[in-house]
Amino acid sequence: MRLYIFLVLAGMMFLNGCSSTPDLTEIPESSLEDRTAAQNKFIEGRQSLSLRMNSKALDSFQKAIELDPKNSVYYFYAGVIYFSEGQLDTAERYFKSAIQLEPRSKDAYRELGRLYMSKGMWEKAIHNFKRDIEISGTTFPHKVYNWLALSYYQLNQFENAEREWLKALSFRDNADIRYNLALAYKSRGELDKALNFFILATRLNSDLIFAHYEAGLLLLEKQRLPEAKEHFENVIRLEPKGELALIARINLNKMVEQ
Repeated sequence: MRLYIFLVLAGMMFLNGCSSTPDLTEIPESSLEDRTAAQNKFIEGRQSLSLRMNSKALDSFQKAIELDPKNSVYYFYAGVIYFSEGQLDTAERYFKSAIQLEPRSKDAYRELGRLYMSKGMWEKAIHNFKRDIEISGTTFPHKVYNWLALSYYQLNQFENAEREWLKALSFRDNADIRYNLALAYKSRGELDKALNFFILATRLNSDLIFAHYEAGLLLLEKQRLPEAKEHFENVIRLEPKGELALIARINLNKMVEQ
């Protein structure tokens, strides 16, 4: 079963023309007139982005950068669009530019972390999620800790992953996080812990089909048939024509025979 990851053209020449991030701190300050015009372009971009007009929004953000190339926020929002469209290398450069201009840019660290997860670069993802957490003001810490835990898990660092998942749950009890941790426990053979977390996940989200399925399997192994039956019936309810429902029906038939 998959782990849940709570889970974005041409730009300025100095950004798209090289693989490394240029030194933006040496760029002179823009005039007040240019900074005002840049803010107006940024507002236009945000409005276009809210309407999912990504191309138009990106054009506005690029113009804002041209007018005021020392404003980190403009780079961040351009990076978000590139990220959403799968242009990861370009997005990475924009996020790094945002951080160079504003080293406490939590949002840029968070998105860089998610970007490195997309690339399977788990150690870099961990570094950036940690930087986000170190800077006060994280809006949804349970999500960041979940991503951090997933990254540790991909590196087979289970103790670190478990610690971060438990931290995530201390901020907000969440079905997907409990499901992720349950899968990790199951992979290590800690089946009682896994079952407990699968069941808790279904109580938090009764539509979480994978948790119902996994709970049903473990309960069947333990011969707790009435409870297993309930979870398998939920699998069928949620996705009656799916592959999991097919397996659930097979298991229900076996239970009837028993």
